[in-house]
Formats: sequence, C-alpha cells, structure tokens
Amino acid sequence: MTSIPLLIQYLPQEGFAWWSKFWTRFLPSSQARRITRALRRAGQPLDKDVVLRFFDELFSKACDFIDRCKDLQPVQFWRLVGSELPWACYLSGSDLLDFSNRILCARIRYLDGWHFYHERIRTQIPHSHRERDYNTANTAIDRWRSLVENTYEDYFPWWLTDSDNEGSLEAMVIRFEAINEEEEDNDVEMRDEDKDSNDSSDI
Repeated sequence: MTSIPLLIQYLPQEGFAWWSKFWTRFLPSSQARRITRALRRAGQPLDKDVVLRFFDELFSKACDFIDRCKDLQPVQFWRLVGSELPWACYLSGSDLLDFSNRILCARIRYLDGWHFYHERIRTQIPHSHRERDYNTANTAIDRWRSLVENTYEDYFPWWLTDSDNEGSLEAMVIRFEAINEEEEDNDVEMRDEDKDSNDSSDI
C-alpha cells in the first residue's frame, strides 16, 4: 500500500480547500513527493506550521519580484523566486510554477465556498468557512492574485478560476476528453437501440 506523502499530510487546511468538485486532490501524490524530496535535500523539516510558512514565503517573495513579470516567462520567474528561498532551491521553475498554481487552486476553491456561505446562505455557516483569512499565507496568496490576475495573464491563466478546475489545465482536458468520449459512446448506443427498434417494427 502506497503511503501518503508527508507534504499532503501537512497541507494547511485553514483558508484552503484541497479537493476539486470531482473529489480529486489539487496536489497529486507525484507532485507532492517531488516537493518533499527537494525539502529533504535542503535539510528542511516538515510539519503543518513549517509548510504554512513555506507558502507565505513563496508568495511573499513572488510579490516582492512582481516587476520581473514584465521581463520573464512564468517558469523563469518562479525559478528566480525559488533561488531566493533555501527550501525551494532544489526545485525547478516548472515545479514551482505548477506548485504555486495548485496552491492558488486550493485557495480559490476555499474562497468560492466562503462567498457562497456568506453571501447566499448567511446562516448555519460551517466552522471551516467562518473566516475569510486565517493566516499570513492566505493574505500573501491573495495579494499575489490581486497583482497578477488582470495584469499578467500568463501568470494567472483562466482555468484557475474555472469551477471544473482540477489543479492543472492538463487534468481538465483529460476529464473533458473522457466526458466527450463517454457521450459519443452513449450516442452510438442510442442510435443502435433506435435502429434495432425500427428493424423490429418492420418485421
């Protein structure tokens, strides 16, 4: 039986929702293991407080470098951010880009739920969604989003806020292709049933 990566066990829950509406985890085990290995190489211990601090540091440093977004592609930018953080120095720019997007997905998913409960339901708000912000990581992520969402679209792609988001564009495409294939199979099956019914009526 495959064990759950330590990073997943220590993901902060306050202000985040790590599951998509399809009940797939925004941070898959394969990505979590790559991040965990890099953290171990850097000699970084792991617990919930440490991971929360990592999130805060990652997005706070990204905000500090916001002007570089004009000159760098996202992979280059996140590699630059990672080079400034001891725990991220063993991660590639593409890994950090993917990781940051998945963290954003979890934060956006949480905020969607928060807005739903506070603006539509307003009563019987679950304890998990009482507060909008619980920690400095929440506010650092929201600040990063406010800086890039309508300014640098390469840094905040449209699918991040899509309700069908599963943590990456690739995962969304795979799901939609599977849905389309299933619908096509159903259409073929229905046409075959109609043909059989017509053939029977002609007898």
